[in-house]
Order: sequence, then C-alpha cells, then structure tokens
Amino acid sequence: MQAGILIVELLRCVPEGQSREDAARTLLAQIGHLPFAFECLRWMHSSKKEGDEELLINEAAVDQLEKGLADRIRDAACEAPLYKTFGSDAPKLLFLWKKYETSGEVAKYLESRFATVPGEAEEFLVTFLGTAWGMESGLPQKADLDRPQYDSIAKLVDPLLVLAHLRKQYGAEIDGADQYQPQAVPQPKRASLQFAFCHRMAQQAPTDKAKEG
Repeated sequence: MQAGILIVELLRCVPEGQSREDAARTLLAQIGHLPFAFECLRWMHSSKKEGDEELLINEAAVDQLEKGLADRIRDAACEAPLYKTFGSDAPKLLFLWKKYETSGEVAKYLESRFATVPGEAEEFLVTFLGTAWGMESGLPQKADLDRPQYDSIAKLVDPLLVLAHLRKQYGAEIDGADQYQPQAVPQPKRASLQFAFCHRMAQQAPTDKAKEG
C-alpha cells in the first residue's frame, strides 16, 4: 500500500493533463506484477488531496487505464489461472476483467477451467477467504466462506456450475453440508462445504420471505 501511495505522490510532480496521463500509462505498463498495478491504479483513481479541485487523473483517463489493465489480466489468465498465480489477489483482478469483458468472458473462462482441470473449483473458492485470528493461539488463519463471499463468487460464475464440480469431488456430502467446519478439515474441502451451505441458504431465502409475507 505504501508503495502505491508513493507512486501517486511522484505522479503529482508531473504536470497535470496529458503529460500526467501518459506518465501513468507508461508506469502501469512497466509494472509486471498485476496486483501491484491494480493497487497503484486504485490510488490514482481515489487520490485527491484536500484543496485539490480535480482528481489526480480524470475519470476518462482512469477508465482507459483500467481497460488496459483488464486486457493484461485476461491475457495472464490465458497463460495460467489467476487463482493459482495470485492467490487471494485473484478476485479483484477477475472483477476488473469482468467490468470490461464482452459476452461473459470471465464466466466462460472459469467454466472451462473447472471442466478441464479437476479440483480447480475448490482452489478458486479458497482465494475468496479472508483472514481470521485464532481464539486460543492468536495466530492468523483462513476465515470461513460466508454469505458475502458466496455472493461475490455468484457474480463471477453460476453457483450451480460450481456445485456440480464440487459434487464430483465430494459426492452427496455437499448436499448436507453445514456452515461450521472444523479447522482440521482441509481448507479446499471446508470452503467447498461452506459454499454449498451458503447456496442452500440462498435458495431458501426467497421461500422464507414468501412465508413471512
């Protein structure tokens, strides 16, 4: 984060307007690590000091920079799955790609990967897990996959398709999964069972609301 802020401050030294936009474009093109490029772009977009009348870079230029980064993300995904290469940074990269996609590219890409390589659906789910702190040890550990993570995943790929691949891996155990899963359960399996539970709750929610009405 500090590196991203530093880059923004350096860009302030470049005269605003086209010169600054060109400098930002050149800079992003030279950053090979996509999550860092994403972070720098985020700071360029949101950075506005007190007293500034304008953003560091105008909205139209930011849109072009985002589109360029989205193209790079798509190309990188074709070389290797983002969730294997970038781990927990993969979701934000996928969402930026989705913002500028055509014809449902991201969903089709994920569907193809899951169908081609057994086990990749679970790897994909794990990248959405945040960090929690052990009650006894105080050490960091992967958090549970809960409804917010489920909803984010559902925006990228059809949950039913994900479940179909999880059933191939874990069988009927998926259909009766609970939200609580012991830490001893391997992470990919725990995330998979929790995803299945969240899906079941999401499907029941409309019915529950109808009963209340």
